Amino acid sequence: MTPIVEIIDLSKQYPNTAAPALDRVSFMVEQGQFTAILGRSGSGKSTLFRCLNLLVRRDNGQVRVLGKDWQDLSSHDLCLARRQMATIFQQYNLMGRLTVIENVLAGQLAYVQFWRAALRRFPANYEAWALHCLERVGLSEYADRRASQLSGGQQQRVAIARALAQRPKIILADEPVASLDPESALVVLDELRSIAKVDGITILCSLHQENYAMQYADHIIGLRDGRVVADVRREAFTPEQRQRIYYSQPAAD
Repeated sequence: MTPIVEIIDLSKQYPNTAAPALDRVSFMVEQGQFTAILGRSGSGKSTLFRCLNLLVRRDNGQVRVLGKDWQDLSSHDLCLARRQMATIFQQYNLMGRLTVIENVLAGQLAYVQFWRAALRRFPANYEAWALHCLERVGLSEYADRRASQLSGGQQQRVAIARALAQRPKIILADEPVASLDPESALVVLDELRSIAKVDGITILCSLHQENYAMQYADHIIGLRDGRVVADVRREAFTPEQRQRIYYSQPAAD
């Protein structure tokens, strides 16, 4: 099967830093997989996502998404390609003063004329799709409520609905449960896993917690100090690989 994401020897170093944020990272992701990017803070997870969606430019290596290296695309073709990848952030990035459905409609901004986006006047079929996405995450009854009135877990589910509204083939979820209580975190991860299994959308989800990766992921990529130290199916993940991700020295026997 042709991978939907293929990363080859990806390296990125920020100015005035002693060590690279990513150091020759290589792995592949198949369509419809829930892939957990597992690692401690500072391991390179967020930089990896920023290189994938071109929020930052890599220094070396290759990143192929849907068969193309986006860094080689023209501005027009890059705008079209970016529709295929949605990002969910740790802090939700919702507009609190807008309604829930207005936030979800923002996921379709790339598909409408500028004047419609500026005036928030979307065609009826766009609103119907936004409502469908809210129903998909169990929040359709909150459509007309201001986003700021929702709990943290509900706001993150709105962010998932907004990502779905974009009609992507890939969703990057960058620490989506780091700010949530355990119960809300499980609800959010349940939604993301369902999107991968039911909708066939590829999920790359960065996490600190091994237990969440073992419960939800099909595929685990472990990062430490910007390097891949594990690349396995979930069922093949070993204590030794966990050791390489989280600890500097081998555990005592």
